[in-house]
Amino acid sequence: MEAIRLAPNLYLLPGAIQTGVLVSERKALLFDCCDTVTPERLAALGVESVELILCTQHRRPNVAGAYAFVERGAQVVAPAGERPLFEQVEAYWNDPANRWHLYHHQPGPQVLARPLPVSRGVGEGDEIAWEGYTVRVLDTPGATDGSVSYLLQVGGKTVCFCGDAL
Repeated sequence: MEAIRLAPNLYLLPGAIQTGVLVSERKALLFDCCDTVTPERLAALGVESVELILCTQHRRPNVAGAYAFVERGAQVVAPAGERPLFEQVEAYWNDPANRWHLYHHQPGPQVLARPLPVSRGVGEGDEIAWEGYTVRVLDTPGATDGSVSYLLQVGGKTVCFCGDAL
């Protein structure tokens, strides 16, 4: 699965979940992180390290690849309202209503199986500055109640990363 160039320094890595990759000086900021995102795939884009992973939602498919990059020093940014579903997954899964009676739609069975540390929770109107780029946060409940989308202006375009669609 080859990367798709969206704009200068901005790529889309196809996978079960589309992952956005913003590149600056051999470093990357990722928008979500599917489990098919690997150091080898990123190296093809000139990336040696991942500094930030901006998660649009707590669902497992959207962040399954993040663990390996966090172990190498990447920081995770996630929707503030969903932070406990990243960091306190034991509390969710230890509740019998969430283990045996999954009749509720949200948050549902896609909650992470193990914790993922979040360095910053974000919501509507927040901005994330990275390597001269500014990413704006929009609250966009949908796939999950606390989902966010990320707006980025690059190469004369405004691109929105919103979970799995672009």
